[in-house]
Amino acid sequence: MNLLLPVVLVVLCAPDGVDPEPLPVKEEGLGLAKRYPRDAGIEQDPRVVLHESFEADDLQRRWDDVKKHPGQLTYATTQDSVHMGRRALRVAYTRGDNSGGHLYKMLEQGRERLFFRFYVKFPQDHGYVHHFVHLTGYEPGTRWPQGGAGERPKGSERFSTGIDVFGDWGRIPPPGRWGFYSYWCEMKGSPDGKFWGNEPQGVKPIPVATDAWICVELMVKVNTVGEDGPLRDGEQAFWIDGKCAGRWGGYMWRKDGKLLINGVWLLYYMTDDAVRRSKGQPKDEHVLFDDLVVATEYVGPMKTKE
Repeated sequence: MNLLLPVVLVVLCAPDGVDPEPLPVKEEGLGLAKRYPRDAGIEQDPRVVLHESFEADDLQRRWDDVKKHPGQLTYATTQDSVHMGRRALRVAYTRGDNSGGHLYKMLEQGRERLFFRFYVKFPQDHGYVHHFVHLTGYEPGTRWPQGGAGERPKGSERFSTGIDVFGDWGRIPPPGRWGFYSYWCEMKGSPDGKFWGNEPQGVKPIPVATDAWICVELMVKVNTVGEDGPLRDGEQAFWIDGKCAGRWGGYMWRKDGKLLINGVWLLYYMTDDAVRRSKGQPKDEHVLFDDLVVATEYVGPMKTKE
């Protein structure tokens, strides 16, 4: 995985890829979740593919890959550490000992378009992050996330896109700003001859808030693969607290119609190098997650009142 690539690398990289194009915003504000105050019963909606509120003690049963060392993944129960309900998930990083933790779920049925909404809370003094939450596509499907950092996908075996947290090499105060980090078969290369996750141009520089619950949502729509070959009609977009930060098209996520979105990766990946770039002394870090929904339609922020 690559460290905090600034958006300028997308501009300087080799001209052997495709630049996505900004598209008009379609969905904003309340979405599917408005029909389910406090998300009560939302898991029964036929458009919902995955729901996780961390209220049950069976992460190992409901998620395919649970990366944790002792104390890395725990339940938070205090009032200021829970978004809704009784508990949230606390994912911890211990400096010099581990790289954080993750939950990964392979979807039994791949989809052509998915929305992934989650709530996250960073402590007030949180430093920079290396990589964050992803949606992935693998063919064949896999029950654990695959590698491939520095390599451009072939278009038949994988693609991925993550809502990431960028520090732009220290130019933005930690934790940083929101952005995309994407791998696909027409991504651009970097000056070192390798392929590190690309970010589309025109991303609004939205700073990551701390000491507050943030509603984050990302969407991926794969491109059409027809009789005449693949088209560049794939898309992606993301929202912060129900406000769309951008929507982009022109993606050829895949060249093979068998390749679909089939992986949900709740990732908190930290490195000592990322922490050293933060202001102040390097230290242990953690983040809180709550109220995840993966659906075939825009979810939007939770409706908290009837």
